[in-house]
Amino acid sequence: MEAKDKELLLMDLCARLPYKVECEIRQREGSSPVLYDKLTCGTIKGIQDYDWCVKPYLRPMSSMTEVEYKEYYGLCRSEEDVYNHTYYYDTMESIDYLNAHHLDYRWLIDMGLALEAPADMYND
Repeated sequence: MEAKDKELLLMDLCARLPYKVECEIRQREGSSPVLYDKLTCGTIKGIQDYDWCVKPYLRPMSSMTEVEYKEYYGLCRSEEDVYNHTYYYDTMESIDYLNAHHLDYRWLIDMGLALEAPADMYND
């Protein structure tokens, strides 16, 4: 994993820590997973000394339900956002919503930096 990819991934993971994102953690890319758990600050501290590879399980934006879609757009500034069917990240509340619902708004899955979450992984 390149340094810029690792930096992007860590930046994204830090925003997701309060929401207990599930991750696959390997000591190095290509090795067997050593931990599959909800990621916490303690986990990040414990793996920083290794040549590690962390891939969070995220939901693609296309998996957003209609209820989530309406809730999310309620957090955006402009009413026309709903009709454009474009994703806007114009408020802290809208970004927090995407993180809380484990949605991949940075397209990390497409870049190979995250794994697509199974459909029932984040059902409480």
